[in-house]
Amino acid sequence: MNSGIPRDRIRWFPTINYAACLADRACIEFCKSGVFEWDESGARVVVAQPLNCVVGCTSCGQICPAEAITFPDKGELKRTLRQLRAELAGSGAATA
Repeated sequence: MNSGIPRDRIRWFPTINYAACLADRACIEFCKSGVFEWDESGARVVVAQPLNCVVGCTSCGQICPAEAITFPDKGELKRTLRQLRAELAGSGAATA
């Protein structure tokens, strides 16, 4: 989905609603990309490696029993990717 676009230019990663989070660690166990970690000092799950999140994936949010994980709007993601592809194509850094 984001071929040729540097991952750090794409704002796509989960946000945790700590008021709703059950701290059951289901997201840590589920995510094979290592996005989440357990913070011992805060006794909660944190988004430790946001750039490891697969662009467009929302699976951890779907498996969260408390629905405490959200993502940016997918429509906005598509607009951003189109804009970044156009910028990179214009600079000769990538082809769309």
